[in-house]
Amino acid sequence: MQKGWGVRHIIAIIILAGFIVACDRVERPERISSAGYEAFCETLREIRRTENKFSEVPNELFGHTENLKRLYEVSPDEIAEDLLALYTTFSDTRDSEDTDTLRGFQALSDTKLAGQ
Repeated sequence: MQKGWGVRHIIAIIILAGFIVACDRVERPERISSAGYEAFCETLREIRRTENKFSEVPNELFGHTENLKRLYEVSPDEIAEDLLALYTTFSDTRDSEDTDTLRGFQALSDTKLAGQ
């Protein structure tokens, strides 16, 4: 009985450590809750008309992640959680290495991202 109790604690510690690592992996951007729709639309227009500042960066997801971060910061309440989920998924994929990248792309193709 004592042995099973110890195994449960070890499993709980491993799971907790995994959550700590996952939570530390991506920095949550600050959101300006009073920015309003106009700030969001202006940021979107600016992204569309601005030259790609990240063309020299070898990881193409870097620019996408930065744009999602900018949009999230000024997002209306109705889409804030969705943009944060996209930002987190793109950030995880951007920062992944080796086979972790495949998991990231699997997350990007998850139907939950499209509200399914």
